Amino acid sequence: MSGEAQDWEAVRLGDIAAINPESLGQRTDPNFAFGYIDISQIATPGVCAGWTPFTFGTAPSRARRTVRENDILVSTVRPYLRAFAMVPSSDSPLVASTGFAVIRAHRDVDQNFLFQHIMAAEFVEHLKPRMSGSNYPAVSAGDISDYEFLCPPLNEQRQIAEVLDSVNGSLAAADAAIECLGDLLTSLRCSLMSDPSSPSEGANRVSIHDVCRPRQHPTISSQQLTDSGFPAYGANGQIGFYTTYTHADPVIAITCRGATCGTINWIPARSYVTGNAMALDDVRHDRINERFLFHYLSAWGVTKSITGSAQPQITRQSLNGIEIVLPSMEEQHIAATALDDILIQIENARAARMTLDTIRSQVTADLLSGRVRVPA
Repeated sequence: MSGEAQDWEAVRLGDIAAINPESLGQRTDPNFAFGYIDISQIATPGVCAGWTPFTFGTAPSRARRTVRENDILVSTVRPYLRAFAMVPSSDSPLVASTGFAVIRAHRDVDQNFLFQHIMAAEFVEHLKPRMSGSNYPAVSAGDISDYEFLCPPLNEQRQIAEVLDSVNGSLAAADAAIECLGDLLTSLRCSLMSDPSSPSEGANRVSIHDVCRPRQHPTISSQQLTDSGFPAYGANGQIGFYTTYTHADPVIAITCRGATCGTINWIPARSYVTGNAMALDDVRHDRINERFLFHYLSAWGVTKSITGSAQPQITRQSLNGIEIVLPSMEEQHIAATALDDILIQIENARAARMTLDTIRSQVTADLLSGRVRVPA
């Protein structure tokens, strides 16, 4: 139901909520015990994963902002990462880092409605140009306080928050389903494929070099990449496009340099695989199902082939130690098909989740702006 928000009031966040309302003083009892929330405990936007128990005498010097259940935490450092969350319930006192701004709504404002505004894209866009500092770009409590938006009457605030909570609940359910499918895939891989490190009498053990030819293709510079063409893949997934491709068919590629060293990737057909990934070329299809090989390496990894700590890398020679326990071709096919079915479900669930997220963003923008009104 659409309608003009003529009865909504233009407000500043600082006029309808207290910013950093309480803090611990220097004279606090050193034995005062509390749970400490720092920025690392909001790894996922909107979710506070917990806290660390401390006493005032042993806590970090940044443990100063006393908080209550449902207070809103806004990380002032790199706010574009959206380390924002509501304080969960706790039987013990909670204290947040001074790296957060704490927002507590006034009596005539719904806290959950405020949180929906904090999680909306417009709030982050407000903060981005106000960041200062190069190494740790941050905003101030004043920058947060200056955020302006339209505020409806209290009853409508609650209705809007309830609708958006429902949408967010659907997203959380989608995330849980994806995580569950991922756990199932991991478990089933290990159940269907024999651990190469476990002794198994009579097992058909082969080296990775017996069933394929690991190869590094020429590396291309960022200047050589193009705006369109064939997808190019390196150490961090797709890095752009190139004028030609190294593989007409799909291929397994193992990241062989840097922080992602050892990651197993399935690269689509007509792609260029750079020298930052080891392509498993010339797979012996008479001995191994290529999708079985992908799932096998994904299950058991190639960690033992990684050399170097400062600059991890994998070479053709270091892959010599990677063994594969091969069942019959029929068993490989059955296992690979079952695992591929789960992967398809995961991909479909992720696509549905992305669609839901797009809908959530639009609904949030419409409801918080008053372009769409919640029926009374």
